[in-house]
Amino acid sequence: MAAWAKIDQVYGRGTVIKHRGKKSQNLYDLLAGDLRLKNLLCPQKSNQPHTIIHVCAGKVIPGSDESRALLGPVHTMHVRLRRRKGKWAKSFHNKIKSHVYHQGSEGGPQTWPLVRKVILQGPWACLSTGACLVDLPGVRDANVARSKVSENYIKNCNKIWVVAPIKRAVDDGTAKELLGEQFKRRLLMDGQYGNVSFICTQTDDCEATEIMRDHADVAKKCERKMGKNKSSFSKNL
Repeated sequence: MAAWAKIDQVYGRGTVIKHRGKKSQNLYDLLAGDLRLKNLLCPQKSNQPHTIIHVCAGKVIPGSDESRALLGPVHTMHVRLRRRKGKWAKSFHNKIKSHVYHQGSEGGPQTWPLVRKVILQGPWACLSTGACLVDLPGVRDANVARSKVSENYIKNCNKIWVVAPIKRAVDDGTAKELLGEQFKRRLLMDGQYGNVSFICTQTDDCEATEIMRDHADVAKKCERKMGKNKSSFSKNL
């Protein structure tokens, strides 16, 4: 069933039903002839095991004053650099979204199920030590292929962070359940049991009005800073 579901995701909903009754080889030849899939999956060089798509190259020279400024806090950046950074981010997001997000109409053909991994490299302070952060699917992901990716990566991770919504994690011992007995056994067998940290957070579910109300002193400082930035923007335009 997982294989049929993936075909419907990649080629569009109803593909399997539309071609039912056909011989397996005929169906394979039909699906393999899709030009979009050929361009995505067929490596340009024979020595490459996978197709590598370079979406966007950086415009910042390593070691330059600009690269050092990008590593610092946003509020210390020059207004023009901040504006350029915003444009870079928006442009880059538009270029990679078809590879990582659902696109188009509901049930339409998608690219993201075929993408093995997306690598992002840049002058970010959190990676300045050489660290590599990998955002993995959950170990209970309904998509078998995505779950398999997590299993393979976990074997080679130095540290593992299990992130869960804090409201769910503190309720009725759900934190222990989220790990799951099978997952814990696998960690133990791979020698990774002592490298796991469980992070309870709510950073993706914040109400700006509530934060400003609870931290009025910080809100006032931000309001003054935004006023100064607005004046600076107006002068530069």
